[in-house]
Amino acid sequence: MVGFNQWLRSSREKAKLGVRELARNVGVSATYISRLESLTSPVTPSALLISRLAVALGANDLEGYDCAGVLPWDVHAWVLSGGEAGWREARRASSNNISFDNALLYGVNQLLR
Repeated sequence: MVGFNQWLRSSREKAKLGVRELARNVGVSATYISRLESLTSPVTPSALLISRLAVALGANDLEGYDCAGVLPWDVHAWVLSGGEAGWREARRASSNNISFDNALLYGVNQLLR
C-alpha cells in the first residue's frame, strides 16, 4: 500500500505544482506540505485537508483518505450528526485508546446495526 506521503508527492508532481504553490492553494504552510511528504516526519492530515489537497491536485480524494488511514469528512459529519448514539459509540471506542477515526468507524458500524 502506498503511504500518504507518496500519494501526496506523486499527485503534486503529476499536477506540476511546487510545494509553495500547493500550500498557498490549500491554505497551509509550505513547511507543512513538506512534512506531509516526508518519510522521517510523518504527519496525519485532517480529512478536510485531504479533501482540499485532492481538489487542488485534481486527484482522487478516496485514495488520499485510504493512504492516510483517515475516514472521509462526510463520514465524520454523518456519525457526529447521528445524535447521542453516534457520539456514545465513538466515545466508548476512543476510551479504549484507539484513534478518533477508528472510533468513528466503530460508531458507524454500531449505528448501522
